[in-house]
Amino acid sequence: MPSAMIAKELVASLPARVGLLAEVAAAVRAADINIRAVSAYERDGEGTFLLVTDDNAKAAEALKSMGASPREKSAVLVDVEDRPGALEEAAKTLADAGINIEYVYGASGLVGKARLVISTSDDVRAAGLL
Repeated sequence: MPSAMIAKELVASLPARVGLLAEVAAAVRAADINIRAVSAYERDGEGTFLLVTDDNAKAAEALKSMGASPREKSAVLVDVEDRPGALEEAAKTLADAGINIEYVYGASGLVGKARLVISTSDDVRAAGLL
């Protein structure tokens, strides 16, 4: 059975360049912050980062020092079984409840578990359902 909780995610963009992810990771590490989940991508010359950390206030300061304007938003952290069909079940639960999934990212790592970060149209309700 999945377990879910509301988390706060930092979203920040910086001009894209080679090594930007390493620079962001170094700035967050220098502030002694642990990154618990990350998604990063480049589009139209901008590098965008979605970070769940153990201290978003300090991580935001580190990103500001690089010239970013980070914002914090709600997201749902969901631990699911690491098996075929687990993502499908979570997505169907939300779809059946009329909750739109705006984006999702995640990975497995713990034995038998996978962690997803899901942004939805109703994170509080989604966390309760999952």
